[in-house]
Amino acid sequence: TKWAFDVLLENGIKYDSSVFPLSFHPEYGYPGANTIIHNPIKGLLEIPLSVFDMLGLKIPFGGGGYFRLYPYFISNYLMEKHNKQNIPFIFYLHPWEIDHEQPRINTTIFKKFRHYYNLKNTFKKFEKVIQMYKFTTIQKLIEERFYKGYS
Repeated sequence: TKWAFDVLLENGIKYDSSVFPLSFHPEYGYPGANTIIHNPIKGLLEIPLSVFDMLGLKIPFGGGGYFRLYPYFISNYLMEKHNKQNIPFIFYLHPWEIDHEQPRINTTIFKKFRHYYNLKNTFKKFEKVIQMYKFTTIQKLIEERFYKGYS
C-alpha cells in the first residue's frame, strides 16, 4: 500500500521490490501499480515484481507459484520477451517451493493446489532458468542502470 513507501524511506530503505502490479488476486497485489522501475516517492526506488501486460491484463511470471504453476515454456517465453525488450525481470523462489517433501497442511482445495502443485518439478525448472539467463542483484542492477555509485 502507498503508506508503506513513507515507512520504508523513514527506516533508511532506498529501494524496494515488494509491489506486485497485478490486475487481480484475491489475497494480494497492487492493481494499477507501475510495472517498470520507478520512484513512487522521492528518495525511494521501486523495482516491481515482473508481469507481462496482455491487453491491459497484468500476467505475473517472475517466480513463486506462477513459476511452479505455468509450464516451463510459458515462463521462458515471458522472460525472453522481457529480455528482448531490454527490460530486467525479477525472478524469485521461496525456499519451500523446491521442497516437494514438505509436510502438508489441511486447508482448502484451492490453497492446497496453489501451495503444493508441481513442487516436485520446480527445482528442475529452476536449473533451466539459471543456465539460460544471466542474473544479478537488485543493488547491482540499480548501480549499473540507474545510479552510478548508488548504495
